[in-house]
Amino acid sequence: MKALKIPALLLVLLVLMTCGAMAAEGEKGGPEVPLSVEPSDWDTTELSDGTLSITGYLGSDTAVSIPEAIYGKTVTEIGDYAFSHNDLLTQVVIPDTVTRIGGFAFNDCTALTAAVLPEGLITLGNNAFQGCEALASVYIPSTLETGYYAFADCCSLTSVTFGAGITRIPDSLFYGCTGLTAIAIPDTVTEIGSHAFYICTALTAAALPEGLISMESFAFQGCEALASVYIPSTLEEGFYAFADCCSLTGVTFGAGITRIPDFLFYGCTGLTQVVIPDTVMEIGEWAFYGCTSLASLQLSEY
Repeated sequence: MKALKIPALLLVLLVLMTCGAMAAEGEKGGPEVPLSVEPSDWDTTELSDGTLSITGYLGSDTAVSIPEAIYGKTVTEIGDYAFSHNDLLTQVVIPDTVTRIGGFAFNDCTALTAAVLPEGLITLGNNAFQGCEALASVYIPSTLETGYYAFADCCSLTSVTFGAGITRIPDSLFYGCTGLTAIAIPDTVTEIGSHAFYICTALTAAALPEGLISMESFAFQGCEALASVYIPSTLEEGFYAFADCCSLTGVTFGAGITRIPDFLFYGCTGLTQVVIPDTVMEIGEWAFYGCTSLASLQLSEY
């Protein structure tokens, strides 16, 4: 049999195309990690729609990219406890096919420093990444609807990026993230869930956007380093939102604000003076209750 001869120019083109494809893959957001495609690396369960849930990882890699498909079946879910207490895992990339990450899926992965969450992710189960004490940054997809305690007690988390167009920050998402020092809420957000930033004790600045309508119960309660805050004119609800923020000394209200919500500054013992804009027609119940240092309160003439 004659050996197949490939013209030199064609061979060069093939090599360049291959290198280009590899480079493009490496340019995607997040860490570049090896793709674990061996079926033997994964425990899976087939879901009712014929797709797969990853229920366990049997490989030895510390940096893992979860495959989009195994044996031709699409991976759409990371199951409950799938990587829980894996203290060797340092990085994980989750494919765009995944819409749900189960409860405690990465709980107490204490060496995990980076996790790339896909746009299209809808559900982060309870405590999904709780206790990942080395996790330094995270991207929150705009599609995310639930994330109860998802990053609770991630004490090294200092950087949060939100997906374009996100409208709600889920309940208890960053509960107890004591390393978080600043947060910028995108202009598209209209609702911050209950306990979303509860006892983020190092948080000194929180930029709230005009257009924000609701801060549910205790959204920033116990953020004891928070020194100043801007209250958007659009805010309608903020039940105990800044309760016990004992370092809060500066409050600025958005132009045209007409009402200060109930319990908004409950127990803010560092607040010494507040100027209420002339546009305010109503101060909610207990709005400044327990503000024991408040010496000056300037009210509207109207």
